[in-house]
Amino acid sequence: MKEAVLNYWQRLSRTGLRDDESVMEFREVILINRLMIFIPLLMAVYIPIEIFINGLKMIYAVSSMAVLFMITLFFHYLRLFKFAKYYLYLISSLFIVFMGVSVGRGINNHVML
Repeated sequence: MKEAVLNYWQRLSRTGLRDDESVMEFREVILINRLMIFIPLLMAVYIPIEIFINGLKMIYAVSSMAVLFMITLFFHYLRLFKFAKYYLYLISSLFIVFMGVSVGRGINNHVML
């Protein structure tokens, strides 16, 4: 069972990669893939906390963020590594700006600090 999970983790981590990739690109893609796999797991823990503190106000935004980040794995699968990197930077920046502007202090996120 443990070996099957590790094999699955390795396969997901190497999504879109071939053996002839440069070392830097190889490491960068694996890091981004692992982060994009970890985000939904983190959101699964965060969403109940968010519901407890703020109700259902932010659930759609947090869920959409996780889904938009997961699209990066699809771009890696298509071997669009540079596009995936820029997409991730753009989505992250837009999400931070959007949440800061639209929500402000109204949902008590300062409590999470």
